[in-house]
Amino acid sequence: MHDLGDWFRDFVDNFAQSSVIGAAYRRYEAGARETSTDWTRVMNVFLADVADKHGLYQEVERCCDFSWYKPHTLVPQVGIEHENDYRTIYENEIPTLLASSAETKVLITYVNRASATLEDTKNLAREVAAKVSGILQEGGGFRGGFLLIVGLGEVDNKRDWIGFGIDARGAIQEFLP
Repeated sequence: MHDLGDWFRDFVDNFAQSSVIGAAYRRYEAGARETSTDWTRVMNVFLADVADKHGLYQEVERCCDFSWYKPHTLVPQVGIEHENDYRTIYENEIPTLLASSAETKVLITYVNRASATLEDTKNLAREVAAKVSGILQEGGGFRGGFLLIVGLGEVDNKRDWIGFGIDARGAIQEFLP
């Protein structure tokens, strides 16, 4: 799965169908208080399931939050960082991903649209993508592909996600579900 648009659509489709995600939402709807750490644990299980569907296995590592490997290989195919607050990705998650030897680098984060329209939130996500692109260019480029996946608030619907493929030159391609 090398095409970043395919990667994004696969992520969104699996998210919408995941029993792990569904159970988390049912707990939330029942009044459970979920912390950002709880949500990261849910995403850990969800992403491990997606990796398995592609014949890969997931490791939780020091370098990236999650790395996906082909069996019997030492170099990860995919490096994934998951951050609940997009405002911290510039100092922490992006440098971590750039240091990863994985060919495909994925950053999953969220912007909150509590008092904004969906279009305003999408525009904020586009601003985040432009800033990420600038940081990648300043870093001298990278090998492979970089996929930024942004949850637009509650992410209880496929349309609540937007993706951005960013190449080594900093060119951005937007992906919608």
